Amino acid sequence: MAEQVADEAGNIQVVRVEDMEPLSYARLMDRTLYKFLHGVWNYSDDRIGEVFINKFGKGFDLSTINPDNDEHKAIILEIAQEILADRLMRIKKEGTSLVADNVNQATEDMLDIADVNLDISQAPTSLCKDIFARRVGHIPELRDTYEILWNGHRLFDLYSAGVVSPDINEDVLKMQDMYRNGVINREILASYYYNVAMVYEKYSMQKNNAQAVYKEHYRAVEFMKKSLSKVE
Repeated sequence: MAEQVADEAGNIQVVRVEDMEPLSYARLMDRTLYKFLHGVWNYSDDRIGEVFINKFGKGFDLSTINPDNDEHKAIILEIAQEILADRLMRIKKEGTSLVADNVNQATEDMLDIADVNLDISQAPTSLCKDIFARRVGHIPELRDTYEILWNGHRLFDLYSAGVVSPDINEDVLKMQDMYRNGVINREILASYYYNVAMVYEKYSMQKNNAQAVYKEHYRAVEFMKKSLSKVE
């Protein structure tokens, strides 16, 4: 099925998801290293040097790296994987906030990592998920990140509208599983619990009788307790 979507320049393109080329792991690693080394992701020269010294040892000189050396290639790959993991954790953190600018920036950063040059801000959620699934669904760390990102989007939409949905419980269970599997850290889970509490608290304010207000406020308090339990 074809959909009309704008590219980064605002030009309308007809997108057929099934025709999109999946992002190769090698290209993902190459893009990660490029953005790390060329300041695209705002790593300082000192930080870049520190990363390489930690991996190659003191006295490291960039000119000594041999791209044909298996040991050097393995170290470079390890650096790329760690930088990508750091970048993805930032996206997860920003994407599960209740701040519109943070959520939007996380989405843009995810599109950039996935090498998707489209503006999907106005596209249906189902199309966005199909695009990501086709482009990076075969890469576990990216698949997990966009799943967390969409959980964050749904929570943000609920908060903005002042409503709740049965889906919120399913999303909480998914986030708990992500935490147990090491996909998110304690800070992100604590923040997510807090945001769920805010959704219920805002929803309680829409009620017009004391019993209903108390019921939703009680749920908010319970999630606030969960959030505090994850704060070290």
